[in-house]
Amino acid sequence: ARFSPDDSRLAVASYDGRIEVRDANTLEVLKAWGAHPEGKSCHALGWTPDGKRLVSGSWEPIVRVWDAGSGAELAKLEQEAGTYYLATSPDGTSAAACAGKSVVVWDLESFEKRLEFKGHTSTVLAVNYSPDAARCISSARDGRAIVWDAANGSVAFEVKCADADVAEAMFTPDGRRVVVAGRSGALTLHDAASGALVRELATLRHGVEHIDISPDGRRLAAAANVVALLDLEFGGVVGELRPHREHPFNVDFDARGERLVSCSTDKTVVVSETRSLRTRLAPR
Repeated sequence: ARFSPDDSRLAVASYDGRIEVRDANTLEVLKAWGAHPEGKSCHALGWTPDGKRLVSGSWEPIVRVWDAGSGAELAKLEQEAGTYYLATSPDGTSAAACAGKSVVVWDLESFEKRLEFKGHTSTVLAVNYSPDAARCISSARDGRAIVWDAANGSVAFEVKCADADVAEAMFTPDGRRVVVAGRSGALTLHDAASGALVRELATLRHGVEHIDISPDGRRLAAAANVVALLDLEFGGVVGELRPHREHPFNVDFDARGERLVSCSTDKTVVVSETRSLRTRLAPR
């Protein structure tokens, strides 16, 4: 589940291949459609920055582009493998899809394949863009996170992890650091220019599925057995949310960092308040 860029809507992808667009305040369903053929789970989803389009992926070897208002399909992009995860670029010109051991970058204007990042030796689990869209960082089951030049696909550097599976890696909003999350639960902060370790953030003993960073760059949310909130400046877990009966799978901050949407295999999507009670009660 992901907030739209203006925070007014949520896009929700589900294992039955559907996409729902909901009101982010009331959770009312505004539009819903079968995005991928039955049995082909829709589990990769991203908004374009203008909020007009959605890009989705599933186990079928096709990335699809949709009109977010009407649900009309705008493009069908065929690749060699299904999509485990995808990200849209901050400038809205491209989408990067994790397909097998590589990352396929699609041009969202021409709907042509722009390039392919090849270098991982096992399944790529996640990919994210830098804030300026100049680089991408991918993470895989080969124990590595790799930073790529988004224009030509060259490797800037890689981070080797003790964890055999790297669940996700992500740039901080200022582009100066990257967070690397091992699937077994180790979270580390690295320099975005060299990959050098800055600090260990925490180890979540029940593992990590996916992460997100608040827009101010101060907090990190991790989907583990709970939704764990970490301090990015000093490290450590500073709070926990328990919005689901089962383990949360994905987390996404809104554009102000005040709300967090999470989804779970218990078939629920929950929007949680992330501001402290003192902040919420403070006079404006």
